[in-house]
Amino acid sequence: MHISTDTNHIPYMVYSKMNSLKLFIRNNEVEISAFNYTILNLLGAEVKSGKYISNSINIEELPAQIYILRIETNSGFEFVKFVKM
Repeated sequence: MHISTDTNHIPYMVYSKMNSLKLFIRNNEVEISAFNYTILNLLGAEVKSGKYISNSINIEELPAQIYILRIETNSGFEFVKFVKM
């Protein structure tokens, strides 16, 4: 989803553990600290937002569908698609 011309671009891995109602964000090359996030549905409407300060985002209240996670970093925005089943 994200196209970057920055050669130092480091992508984020977004995943959920089996039967988990939490979304985890990982990056092996840099330490992930607090940042703002927004979860959008495929129509672009905001369904959840907040500050990522722990090691996960609770997605229990979201219905099963495809979402876009927008991560706000010091260098801009990253967009990652994920599916809640």
